[in-house]
Amino acid sequence: MNLHKTLPLIAAFCAATVFAAEQAPTAPAKPAEKATPVAIEGVEYSDAKECHIKIEGQDKTLPVIHALIASRGLPGSNAAELRIAIGTAIANGCDLNEPDIAGLQPLNAAILFNDAEIVALLLEKGADPYQPIHKPGSQIDGVNSFDFLKKIEEKEKARQGEKPDRAAVATALQKYR
Repeated sequence: MNLHKTLPLIAAFCAATVFAAEQAPTAPAKPAEKATPVAIEGVEYSDAKECHIKIEGQDKTLPVIHALIASRGLPGSNAAELRIAIGTAIANGCDLNEPDIAGLQPLNAAILFNDAEIVALLLEKGADPYQPIHKPGSQIDGVNSFDFLKKIEEKEKARQGEKPDRAAVATALQKYR
């Protein structure tokens, strides 16, 4: 995955889905040594640390860690490169507990995407699994990461058809209980 080409696409995709979801409500670190921010061509940041991506035509921004997590399942994505990019964003001072527009912290986004590797990385870097989700009027408002995983599993049990195996995510998360 070439982040120089992919991150602008992720930002556009996330803007179209996340910001649209905001308009139509739904029910629902420990920094390493300081890294030098590396600007990604085609991405405009709203801050010097390059932690927030400006979204064309919007007055809101998208946290770069969320954009990177969302890119994980895209065709051609490279897990090693993505881990490095997330680690660099954290080292640059990006808040790994910052909620996105949906109220989810990066850890909760990784749980939602069923990405045990990223869950483990975020926890190792200092993500707080006890930080509550802030989504007023939602069933997940005030829920921590442990309970968020339980709610996802409960919803999936009630659904018909194939259900994802979330055992690896649960295992990664339980190490921090």
